[in-house]
Amino acid sequence: TKLGQRFFSSNGNSPMGFSMCGAMGAWLASNNKVGKYRVICVIGDGGMNMNIQELQTMKNYGIGVKEFILNNY
Repeated sequence: TKLGQRFFSSNGNSPMGFSMCGAMGAWLASNNKVGKYRVICVIGDGGMNMNIQELQTMKNYGIGVKEFILNNY
């Protein structure tokens, strides 16, 4: 990581799909809605399938999390 960056990871010890909820929480906790802090979520296709409804929650609350979905079958 670079100066001022934070990296949070469960290192494979969290339930499937936690990364999206964790990213949403990190964005809300940053208390900066203008985009100064960028939150990036890397999630597998199974976890995304479990949390697809959270996309609407992100839209409703204006949560600006970038997501990368990995196709790992």
